[in-house]
Amino acid sequence: MSKTLTGTVSDAMCGAHHMEKGKSAAECTRDCVKKGTKYALVVGKKVYTLDGHEAELDKLAGERATVKGQPDGGDGDGLSRLLLRRRQRK
Repeated sequence: MSKTLTGTVSDAMCGAHHMEKGKSAAECTRDCVKKGTKYALVVGKKVYTLDGHEAELDKLAGERATVKGQPDGGDGDGLSRLLLRRRQRK
């Protein structure tokens, strides 16, 4: 059963609160991913780890996006087999 969520593309380490001072959310996300953490989608207070589509996620780092994917079967906080759409800004 797939799940569709809309939130901000971040990384699993920082979530909604980026730790690298002086960098944008996108820059911090990309740096953390280069250091080995996974991309994540922040929806409210929940952080969903995202598997796959790293090149597309890199382009969406720090932006709002809609993600459709399969729950990973673990603790329910991961999605795989993703379909990504950039959320249109109003």
